[in-house]
Amino acid sequence: MVRSTATPHSLLQHSGMHSSTALEADGGYPGPIEYAWHTFAFFASVFNSQTSYPQGIQPPELEDRDGEQNKPPIIQEEAVNDLLCHLDTHKSMGPHGIHPRVLRELAEELAKPLSIIYQQSWLTGEVPDDWRVANVTPIYKGWKEDPGNYRPVSLTSVLGKIMEQIILSALNRHVQANQGIRPSQHGFMKGRSCLTNLISFYDKVTHLVDKAVDVIYLDFSKAFDTVSHSILLEKLAVHGLGRHTLHWVKNWLDAEPRELCKFADDTKLCGSVDLLEGRKALQRDLDRLGRWAEASCMRFNKAKCKVLHLGHSNPMQRYRLGAEWLESCLAEKDLGVLVDSQLNMSQQCAQVAKKANSILACIGNSKDIEVLERVQRRATKLVKGLEQKSYEERLREEVTSDRTRGNGLKLRQERFRLDIRKNSFTETVVKHWNRLPRMVVESPSLEELKKCVDVALQDMV
Repeated sequence: MVRSTATPHSLLQHSGMHSSTALEADGGYPGPIEYAWHTFAFFASVFNSQTSYPQGIQPPELEDRDGEQNKPPIIQEEAVNDLLCHLDTHKSMGPHGIHPRVLRELAEELAKPLSIIYQQSWLTGEVPDDWRVANVTPIYKGWKEDPGNYRPVSLTSVLGKIMEQIILSALNRHVQANQGIRPSQHGFMKGRSCLTNLISFYDKVTHLVDKAVDVIYLDFSKAFDTVSHSILLEKLAVHGLGRHTLHWVKNWLDAEPRELCKFADDTKLCGSVDLLEGRKALQRDLDRLGRWAEASCMRFNKAKCKVLHLGHSNPMQRYRLGAEWLESCLAEKDLGVLVDSQLNMSQQCAQVAKKANSILACIGNSKDIEVLERVQRRATKLVKGLEQKSYEERLREEVTSDRTRGNGLKLRQERFRLDIRKNSFTETVVKHWNRLPRMVVESPSLEELKKCVDVALQDMV
């Protein structure tokens, strides 16, 4: 773990260290400090040094501008109190030793002074040094001896994270109000996730699969380490973001030693390719992406970019990204789900079953079983009408009652020529949805719907 308030490049230069392709295979470095500096040196080697404008020079897009978006921002005491009350007490307390539970318990007392501090920070664009201190921990993913397989995970001040949430909310409101994000965007969007991305994308793919379809999976190389801060600020300014918010984000980025975010940097595109024009259109999309990446100082990891050919009589077109040809594959992992050329999910199910069996093998005593049993006891209590019954009665009710005979919000089942579409998730789920009780589909919130669906489907799937 490395604690830092400086940029990766300045630390690397000061330490005199250099990047390497692998850790020593004979047991590593002699101590944890040397080991930490080695991994940090690698993180710095992939970081984009062109992250901001030269000191003292302000890009023209950040100059004062007239308009409603430049009105002084106002942070309400009630909003800060709400954020404090919803802190996750299971999260780390960060480098300053202030536990989230303490902040949560003192929410009413801290809301007013913190709202004043946050308001002043936003108005002046100044980011306190304490918010920039980070404990950076390398988490490995794959071969431990290769520093390229480690990801830097940063723990920062809880109070600083609250301010980040306030700024992020302002950014989201502005961008969504000005339609700066397309409906196809699922990452970092409230109410959307990897699951909604997969369902939406492959619903379109299975609609097209009566004809030949090509899916191209793309992977950016160290995307969130190499984002140009100046280009990012320019794009935010072009979308009309307010001056106060722009200056705060700029100062936060200038000395921020962390990644911009910690989510997947993968993307994909698809198209019908039974006709030559469709294949040309897909190649033009790749060409445009290549030019955009170059202009944005981004790089594709072309070794990880693959093409999956779907459908009968697929012409197996080859595509290039820049000057390099992309490899075709028989299966590719997409957001954790293994997708093959048959779209039947058999390989994915086999992997999940293998992992589940390994977990079950670890449950070797009654204490472990009791822990899992307690979860099921709580889950069955969430079903309305069963709250006052015993655990055995709740289980019996779920199995034998007619609570799952259907609801008034049924979906229509379509007819298809090919089994690929017929067996897709968006079609096979229809019969299960139509059998859900009315009290489940009319749940007042998404979270309650998820809990009730889990219980109801135990005896239906």
